Formats: sequence, structure tokens, C-alpha cells
Amino acid sequence: MEGGNRKAIAQAVEMMAGPRKLWPENTVLRQYGGEAVPWGEELNADVERHPAWAAYLREAYARQARIMETWFQKRQAPDGQLGGGWGDDVELMRTWMQIAAISTGPEQARAGIQKLADGVWKTLKDGYDPGIGDVEHSSEPSADTAPAMLLLCYGDPLYVERNMLSCRTIKERFMGIDANGYPRFISSEFGAGGVNRQPQAGGDTGYHARAMKHLLWQAWWGDEAAKDWFARWTDGWRAKTAAQIGTKPPGLPPMTIWHPSGTIAPPDGGGPWWDPKRNYYGQMGGMVFDSMLAAYALTGERRFLSAFQLMMDSATKGPLPRGPVTPGSPEDFQMQMVSMPDASKTALYRLLTGERVYDEYTRRNGDPAQVYRTDYDIDRYTKSFEAVAKSLRSNLELRTTEVLATDRAALDGALTVFGAYTGAVTGLRDASTPTFAVTYDAPDADFAALVVDSSPERLRVWLYSFHDRPVRIGLRLWRVSPGEYVLKQGRVLPGEAKGQNRYAWQPASRVKVLHRADAVYVDVPPNAVYAVDLRLERPVSVPAAAPDLAIDFRDVRPGRNWQVTLHNIGNAPAGPFTVRLERQFDGGWRSVSEKAVTKLPAPANLRPGRLALSRPAPAAETGASYRITLDPADRLYELCESNNSCVIRW
Repeated sequence: MEGGNRKAIAQAVEMMAGPRKLWPENTVLRQYGGEAVPWGEELNADVERHPAWAAYLREAYARQARIMETWFQKRQAPDGQLGGGWGDDVELMRTWMQIAAISTGPEQARAGIQKLADGVWKTLKDGYDPGIGDVEHSSEPSADTAPAMLLLCYGDPLYVERNMLSCRTIKERFMGIDANGYPRFISSEFGAGGVNRQPQAGGDTGYHARAMKHLLWQAWWGDEAAKDWFARWTDGWRAKTAAQIGTKPPGLPPMTIWHPSGTIAPPDGGGPWWDPKRNYYGQMGGMVFDSMLAAYALTGERRFLSAFQLMMDSATKGPLPRGPVTPGSPEDFQMQMVSMPDASKTALYRLLTGERVYDEYTRRNGDPAQVYRTDYDIDRYTKSFEAVAKSLRSNLELRTTEVLATDRAALDGALTVFGAYTGAVTGLRDASTPTFAVTYDAPDADFAALVVDSSPERLRVWLYSFHDRPVRIGLRLWRVSPGEYVLKQGRVLPGEAKGQNRYAWQPASRVKVLHRADAVYVDVPPNAVYAVDLRLERPVSVPAAAPDLAIDFRDVRPGRNWQVTLHNIGNAPAGPFTVRLERQFDGGWRSVSEKAVTKLPAPANLRPGRLALSRPAPAAETGASYRITLDPADRLYELCESNNSCVIRW
């Protein structure tokens, strides 16, 4: 069944007919026999009591969360593995990470992913695969887990510094500067065990975007060194893609850029630049353009759009060639470009630029989350929620306990659901640009959320709670600009015509949003569509570079002299500031020790900024709770304010 061979599946179903008759109550046999066996019927959407969009969306999300939870309950080993081997287990994260990131509700799923990521990390050497392998596979263990942990455990210095190590290994050991002055991968085969420098091991390709995911997310976090290296590497691909080089037309990425020459022709000189026998992967231009759009999102430099625009000029040019095309001909190159503008790129281009010129290509083959951003047709979007929910209603065991190859167990409709809740038009794999506008602090997955619209200055979300009482939900904001916002909230009411709504707005309030991931909390009434609207009223200037003091319980060793490691995971030095140690008493927290720190350096060249303190203080008492807080007076502006304290229960 996992292989997809219809003849083999038909034979297997026939073989199961006898065992099914002998043991009809066995639900697994029934599933192997071709029967759709329902599960979790309490999750089925009730469209009589609730709006269809909310009912089906919540069902889809809750089922996806339940599937992940079943895996972690029944399949996860003590070391974090899920039974398919690390190389395949990590591929689950390409859809699981984004569903787990929607809200804090599915705690068990988030904890299981963290356990898997921690387990994978122990198998790596210097943050990367310990052997030597092709970039497609050697990059998977780290790239499929470490970068997205910067979102799932936002602000945790452990995951920022782990990913920083992966970035440093990639930059310093697998790459060099080519003859044109651009960062370049030396080969297509590498790992912590070394780099294969033989010509047959290839050069720099579009598939290397998977390894560069580490630097993309480190740059997203705020690391200037990672941003610079990622942008420079991408700029090298932009320059070659935009240029006419021999028979290669402008807009078509080369198959390979070779190190150290920086040329697109194979170094053996035995064939044309496009010869598939002399290029490790063939044409991987799609991942090249993913990287260029990501570089534009990170830097705002329009040159990263130019090569994509050139490609779109050719990809949309007509009429298309008829019949077979000659390899290496202009018609061949045009047909290669025709297949490159998938909806993940055209939808992202529209989100980043506001231009609608490529919407027709998004609508042609896009995920419903991408198509919705072109026309906001909620009825069609609702049908996609229904389709995802119903596709998940049967055969839980075939999705969980019976799976052999874990790389075949992706979650159905992951981007559709992730996009609805968060406003994202991209997922979290490879070189995908982070586009989520909002995630949620919620008690469980028993709510629906639809991002109606989002921009750097505006966010509107519809929330629907399936609880029988008001529920407090926090909206974590990822893409709005720093500023003072008008916050309006109220029930959504019917309007005078189809597609028009009225809103029972409550009196407006003002909120400040000064950091990415700042949260706004609202009380959502039961069984009502509830709109939350944030509108920028006054921009607030914040430092272009800022420190980020961070501490975690792992960094504290109580004793006669308390041993504490402080982190600066921002992009500017921190200081001066105070470190305060408190003990909890019945009346609250009471300070027992303070230490002034003059300066804590920022990370430099992808190396952490840390400071070890040894501070005399009262010995920790068994059963007591202690708290360490960095900059308790909040004198410093930081990238993140949620990681400045930790509690230790001794």
C-alpha cells in the first residue's frame, strides 16, 4: 500500500479476504482488506450546530493532531525514533512541524517532536550528518528538524545555538569562495566526515537549498552573519540565472555551478553545460527560485526578484512548442521554465510584493491556502476543509501503528490547514520562506481560526471556539511591524448580501507590538464567529540590531556557588544589566541575590555569545523553587522578551 502498486494492492486485498472472515472484529485486518474503518467519530464536523468552515477546519486540525499524538504514544522509542530509521523519521517533520506550530494546544505532539529533534541531534556530529553523503540525503537529519525548532521552541537558546553550529559547519567545511567571489558548495557529496572533491561528486546545485535551510532560519531569527552568507550564496545563483551564458537563456538556472571556477560548464570539458550525465541532479531550478524569494524576504533587495521575473517572462510566453523538443534547444529550455512557477512561488511573490500579475498561475495548481489569498472565496475554501477532514476519518492504524516507511506518512492537507489558521502561503520545508502571520496560545485544538487578511500593518482573524464557555486565546504575531495598534473584537453578524458581514464591535483598545511573537489575548465566546482585528495606528521605531538575553533551566547548577550560563542570541552586545536570583515563598518571589553584568557579547561569525557566572548564594533547599531573571528592570530592548527567566524546582 505504501508503494502504491495497484496490482500488488489488489493481490494483498484478495489475500486478506480469508483472515477477515476468521477474525471480523479485527479492525486492522478490515483495513488491509480494503475497508474504510472510521475512527474518532466524536471529531466529526457538526455543520448543523456550527458554521461549516469552522466545523470542518477544526475537525481537520484535531485529526491531524490526534494522528501525531498516536504516533508518539505508540511508536516513539525512548531515544525519540518512530520506527523507520532517523533518515525517514525526520521526513515526517516536513508536514508535522507546521501543524504542531499552529497552537500550543496539542502539547503531546509538540513534546514528541521535541524529543525526536533532541534524539536526532545526538546522532549528528557538529550539527550535521556524521558521514559523507549526497546533499539530498545528508542534509535531511539536521535540516528537517533543527531549523523549525527555532519556531516551535521560540527563544530557547538551546535550539538557536544548535542551529548556529549546523550553519557554521556548513559554511566553514562544505563551502568556499569561487572565482567570482560568491560562496559556493564544493561538492554535492559531503558531511561531517568530509567532502568528496572528485568531479563525479558534482558541484553546487539547487538541492543545496536544503542544507542552506539552516542559514535561512538562522537569518530569520536575526543572525546577521547567517543572513549575509545566505544572501551572498543566493546572489551567486541569481547572477548566473539572470545571465545569457552560451546557449543558456536569461531566467533559466544552470544545473550546476562549479567550485572553484564559478562556471556552469562541467570541469571535464566533455559535454555541454546542460548534459544530464555531467550534472549530479539535473535541473533543480525550483529550489533556486525558492532561495531567491527567501533572500528578498530577508533583505528587501529587489535584485533577488529579477531572475524570477525573467523566468516568468519565458514560463508564461506562448504559444508552447508542439511535439517533442530537442535536448539543449531553445524550446527545451523554455519547456523547463514552464514547469518552474509552481504556486508556492507565485503565491509567495504576491505576498511579498503585493503584485497580482501571477495570480492566474497560483489559481491553476495552488493549494487552497494559496488560492484563497487571490480571491478570498470562503465557500471554496470551506470545501477544501471538508475534503481534508473527510480524508482523515478512516483507517487510523494504516496511518500510524501499521506504517513501515515513515517517509510515507505525511499529514493530508497540512498546508491547507496551516494556511487557514496562520495565514501562511508556504510550508516549512527546504527553502520555503516563513510566511505565517499568527499562531495561538490555546488550551487545546478545540477551536478554529481563519486569517481573513494579513499585512505588515493589519491582521484580521475569525475565531470559533467549540467549548461551552468563554476561552482565552493568545494571538502570537509574527509579521506585523512594531507599533501601536488599534485592537477591535466582536461577533461576526450577517450582512445585507452574500459575502458581506457586520460586526458587533466592542469598544476599541490600544496595544503595543514591539517584538516578533508578542501576543494579544482575547476571550472568545462559545459557539460564535468572533473577529479580532489589529490595525496599525502609529509605527514605533525599534533598534535595527538588538541583543537577546536568554536563559534556560538547563543552564543552572545550584550549589554553594550557583553556576549559571547566560546567553546572548541576538545581533548586538548586551549590557549593562542585572541577574537576579529569587526564591518563592507563600507571599511570592523574594530576591536573595543580584549580580551586575557589564557586557555580554553578541554571537560573532556563527559562534555563540555566552557568559559563565559563579555566584555565591544561599544553598538550594530541597523542595524549594527558585527563579533567575535577566534584566529584571527591563532596561534593554531585546529581540525576544519571553526567554529572560527560568524557574528551578530543587
